[in-house]
Amino acid sequence: MHHTRRQLLCIGAGWAAAPTLGMAQDTISAYPSSPVRLVAPFPAGSVFDAVGRKLADSLSARMKGSVVIDNKTGAGGAIGASEVLRAPPNGYTLLLTVADPLVTTPATMRVSYNPRTDFTPIMKLVRSYPVLLIHSSYKSTNLREFVEEARAASAPLTYGSFGTGSFPQLVMESVASKAGVKLTNVPYRGTPPAMNDMLANQITLAFTSVGQAGPLIAQGKARALAIMGPSRSPVLPQIATFAESGFDNFFTRRDSWLGLLGPAKMPADLVEKIRGHARAVLQDPEMLKWLATLDMSVDSGTSAAQFRADMDTEVLAVTKFIRDELKVQPQELNELQR
Repeated sequence: MHHTRRQLLCIGAGWAAAPTLGMAQDTISAYPSSPVRLVAPFPAGSVFDAVGRKLADSLSARMKGSVVIDNKTGAGGAIGASEVLRAPPNGYTLLLTVADPLVTTPATMRVSYNPRTDFTPIMKLVRSYPVLLIHSSYKSTNLREFVEEARAASAPLTYGSFGTGSFPQLVMESVASKAGVKLTNVPYRGTPPAMNDMLANQITLAFTSVGQAGPLIAQGKARALAIMGPSRSPVLPQIATFAESGFDNFFTRRDSWLGLLGPAKMPADLVEKIRGHARAVLQDPEMLKWLATLDMSVDSGTSAAQFRADMDTEVLAVTKFIRDELKVQPQELNELQR
């Protein structure tokens, strides 16, 4: 049999590729053989930072390797996301993130990535529903009373957010729009500084987790006005939902989630291996018990495809609200938004 030069080159290339593929599979089998870095685009001290660190410790023990958190804040989470974007898709640099860098930030500022194509969704980890707190010097004991207090105020009352398009702004501006009141957005780099200023009476309102809200309410330092989500919290059942208070929309029912993603083009076998480790540590009884004290639920059953579909739904709703209600015209939109 005669082969052309091109056929011979193709056959040779195939032989050359075979060991490489075998080495890749061996590498996945040996994963992790060096420290794994979880880039977290939120500040240290937040509730999701606490969850991330506990998760990293549990993964380290399970995988018999070092898993570390690296907080990279700024630009609505885009700095941390961009760092993972540039990493090789070998599982040693992953993005441990809340929704903002992938959902709202690309709709409000120019970013170096397309959240739909430049990352590999691995899994959603946990979800929670934030609580809206008000400084104890105000009279309001629920959201309806707050609306009346805001309406009677001589100047717009203030709330802490994490920048344009972040969930506190989306929720509070949806409330303000329906109630016909004016509120002032004060941006922060994360929950801890916003909460500190609310407790110091520098701003009126701030969102935090159920776990952090409980002690502050018990000590009389703040009062809860409402909780996001479709139902009341079993940890703080006395707090009405936004929907029960007359403000029922996509944003007030939306959960706050923590997810794990990698750079684009991660091998499917590697994604499944990481998913398996993460799912196992999240189902540990001690981990479940600890998360329950924070009113967080595990979301490890969500497939990678469903994770991406959920983000697409959020992007569409958030972008429409930012354009139509906040009157912010995004400088750059990803393919889904166009």
